[in-house]
Amino acid sequence: MFQNSILDKKLSAYENLKYRANLYGIFGAEFKTRLNEITELLDLGAILKRPVYKLSGGQTRRIDIARALIHKPKLLILDEPTTGLDPQTRITVWNVIDILRKENGLTVFLTTHYMEEAGESDYVVIIDSGKIAAEGTPHNLKNLYASDFIKFYNSIESGYILGFFRKFNSN
Repeated sequence: MFQNSILDKKLSAYENLKYRANLYGIFGAEFKTRLNEITELLDLGAILKRPVYKLSGGQTRRIDIARALIHKPKLLILDEPTTGLDPQTRITVWNVIDILRKENGLTVFLTTHYMEEAGESDYVVIIDSGKIAAEGTPHNLKNLYASDFIKFYNSIESGYILGFFRKFNSN
């Protein structure tokens, strides 16, 4: 799935999905079954008949994801899939991907600028200026490069205010 949508904007969401499925030899009843599964997962029912140019950014992104999943891939490559999405759509996207990872054994290769999206990964590689800056499990990277601390502030009205901070080390 590309960072920018490559859907045909003049076609309906349904037509975009149908033509993509046809490229993978998915027709007729098999297509309808797969479309129903994807529609339920991504809550597409209300937008399938609409032309893509009339969809919001989040709706278009959900169709992009449906298009990438219509043929039940074993490997899903995502290039910044949630950039510019509203929080609700981001949650929906990651819930669907997590379900497919757990239930179907889907492998996801992800590029992102959002560290919280990489937090559920099995392995992370951080690239800076084209070079590997760090790699490992999210847990190990957090332990290596971040530390938590608590700071107390004196307040005349309420005594103390407690603040929780995460400090990132620049090793």
